[in-house]
Amino acid sequence: METLRVRALKNAEFVLSKVMGLGSQVADEDFFSQLSSTNTTLRKEKVLIVSNSKTELGLVDLWCKAAQALGLEWQHLFYDDTVPLEVIDEEKKIEEYIQRVELAKADVCIRLATDCVNMCRSLCDYASSVGLRTAEMPGLTIDSLASPAITESPEAMLQRETELLNYLHDIRWLIFSSGDGTFLQIGLDPSEPWQSDPSSFRGFYEDGTVPVDNFPGRELYKNVARQEVEGQVVLDALDTYVEPFGIVDSPVVLKFHHGRLVLIEGANSARRLIRYISETSKGDMDCDAAFGVGEIAIGLNYKADWYSRALSIPTLIVEKSPRFHFALGASSIWNSCLVNLANVAYSAVHLDIVLLRKHQVGAIYPDGSQRLLFGAAGSIERYGQSA
Repeated sequence: METLRVRALKNAEFVLSKVMGLGSQVADEDFFSQLSSTNTTLRKEKVLIVSNSKTELGLVDLWCKAAQALGLEWQHLFYDDTVPLEVIDEEKKIEEYIQRVELAKADVCIRLATDCVNMCRSLCDYASSVGLRTAEMPGLTIDSLASPAITESPEAMLQRETELLNYLHDIRWLIFSSGDGTFLQIGLDPSEPWQSDPSSFRGFYEDGTVPVDNFPGRELYKNVARQEVEGQVVLDALDTYVEPFGIVDSPVVLKFHHGRLVLIEGANSARRLIRYISETSKGDMDCDAAFGVGEIAIGLNYKADWYSRALSIPTLIVEKSPRFHFALGASSIWNSCLVNLANVAYSAVHLDIVLLRKHQVGAIYPDGSQRLLFGAAGSIERYGQSA
């Protein structure tokens, strides 16, 4: 019987092969047999594996073994993230880290480190500028590396995206509701297109034109109309995932008015949420950004769905499951030419909130027509059914 570590090792080899543009897009037994039968690759490349104090013990060793199995040269870069940013200059810390990456002279980077938004964006921008093909895997664990979500078919997710865009592209309002008190309406700008992780399918595996992305894929996301978030959402214990805390351990109520988070009610999880937002956003130029909804998104990875309730799962997989999630704080901008800059929020906070319970989600279009996207007990297969 295949052990967890063996499956995790195979999946690490699969990810490396995808980043380098080798092999089949499907992680079937023939693919893994092909990998195990040779220790040479189509081209020699160097892999840089980046970790920090938050990286699970033993995970780096698995990635090193995966690189060895593919005949790749590898190097491990550990950087100390235990010194608070208030003590040292953040820009200097980023500059020093980038210098260490430059010295490694790698072709491929597997980033397991979990960083603040500013550092993450700076490192991604650097990687893009020099063509360093990077798989961002913050918060990854050995358990989640063994997940089937890692090897979901890119073609299948791309097809779901195409189908879903038929119903999402011109939505004016999204309405979330449930029997536990959730009723939240989020305004969207129909003229602004939904975006997706471009490098999950094009460039990332081939020519490196868009070399940085979260792995695994995939999701559709969009900025919200910043002043048009109204109502409240109830985050149920054990049914809501909040980055960076994981599953919430006690109910939390978030109340919004004119796009701003005006009240957080609850016990332990609520207090942690308030403290995290307040401390992380201290350096923000826009003091309101951290307390607004910066992004709405929906995942397209079916294989992430069954796994999303595991307590050890990181955000990068939970948010790819086929359900809506929204983020407090910063917007995600892969292509600034596609967005209305008035809807862009800049903050050190980007806190993804994934509603694991299947909420009812309705859509209102500019002409006033309505559609039920998700029933209360539904899933992504229900999108497109009329209300």
